[in-house]
Amino acid sequence: MVSLFRVSSFRAVLVYLSLFLASTSLVLILLHTQINQALTLHHDKSVWRDAAMMNQSYTQGGLVNLQQTVTQQSQLSNAGVYLLADGLGRYVAGNVTAFPAPADTRSQEDGWLRVALEASSRTARARLLRFDDNVVLLMGRDLGRQKATMSELTRDFVLAVLFLAFFGLI
Repeated sequence: MVSLFRVSSFRAVLVYLSLFLASTSLVLILLHTQINQALTLHHDKSVWRDAAMMNQSYTQGGLVNLQQTVTQQSQLSNAGVYLLADGLGRYVAGNVTAFPAPADTRSQEDGWLRVALEASSRTARARLLRFDDNVVLLMGRDLGRQKATMSELTRDFVLAVLFLAFFGLI
């Protein structure tokens, strides 16, 4: 094996393979980032669409109509996170029964909140909407599926680079 490193063509192949793997890894990292951003944007658009629907519901029928819409959306959406509360933070409707503790909430640069969901390891990307002084709605999307997808993608990308390295050495 040591004698192979003395051959300049073998060293050139190793340099080429290293550059190929580095460039491939860079492309895969950029692709990973773009996919994650696209999934986040998709979730954000869903939340804004829901917010418009909730606003219309509140405008047309007040708290009772909004409560019905939140209850319906809570049952329909597996990934949706909804908490309708009164001005004091008491639960009115939704699939989350209490606001997360301040320690479990992080404000992000883009105005969204990252919240830990009720004594679990799940997190959500959410917005807080205030309809008036007596109606507050926390709504967002559970990030569990997105995290799982991105983890699988990371694993697959690493395996792809390893396979390329293996076949390149052969």
